[in-house]
Amino acid sequence: MKSKILFVVASAVLLSSCASELKRRCKATHWFEYGESVALAGKRLSADNFAAQCKKEDVEVDESQLDVGFKAGMGRYCTADGATETGRKGDIFNDDLCDPASASSLRKDYQKGVTAYCRPENGYEQGALGKTYKNVCPEKLETSFLKQFKRGKRVYLASIIAAKEIEIQDAQNEANEASHSESRLRGQLTGLITAQSITMARNPSPEMVNTLNSERSSLESRIYSESSRKREKESAIQRLRNEISELRVQLGAAVDAEP
Repeated sequence: MKSKILFVVASAVLLSSCASELKRRCKATHWFEYGESVALAGKRLSADNFAAQCKKEDVEVDESQLDVGFKAGMGRYCTADGATETGRKGDIFNDDLCDPASASSLRKDYQKGVTAYCRPENGYEQGALGKTYKNVCPEKLETSFLKQFKRGKRVYLASIIAAKEIEIQDAQNEANEASHSESRLRGQLTGLITAQSITMARNPSPEMVNTLNSERSSLESRIYSESSRKREKESAIQRLRNEISELRVQLGAAVDAEP
């Protein structure tokens, strides 16, 4: 029963922590800048649910600043420079946000940026940074771009796998430490229980009984803590191993296209 109660409490604390983190993000948000960033990402405010989540957290959203920021961002997005920059970043350009009369011209500016993005040397850089390719390159440029992009992606994935393997080793060391600590504490508890049985048979004073019960409760609490720490680290190890397996699949898919 005690373990179940502690589990429920821990779960509630975790959920509360997640909610609190969202609430902190909401309170720290500059709504003009956020609205601007939504537009510069080529999205409409109606397609973004962050503001709605903040409202559910009882955080006041400055709708006016959000809207003004969005319009300012749209003003930058729907320009020749904005379209070109979107292409340079390898993002998809959403001309539905812009004046239909300028859409044709903006698409040409966007393609200039895409051409710069699709250079082979940039492909390697984007892959090595772990970026996602959004299928924006024209067919005549895509083959050479993807060849280098995959080379860079292999480097990126290999570095992430290596980092996660180090995390596994660190977590395993902590799990072993917790296991050894738990075993030591259980040995102390066994000795205390034996001493407690002998003492109780001798009609001890209430103060002695309270002292022994307090020591036993303390040991049991510490055992539970070390056991929880061990389970937490073992769970983290399993999660990391699963992530590495997925990364290895991606690594295998990112075939090095060197001739």
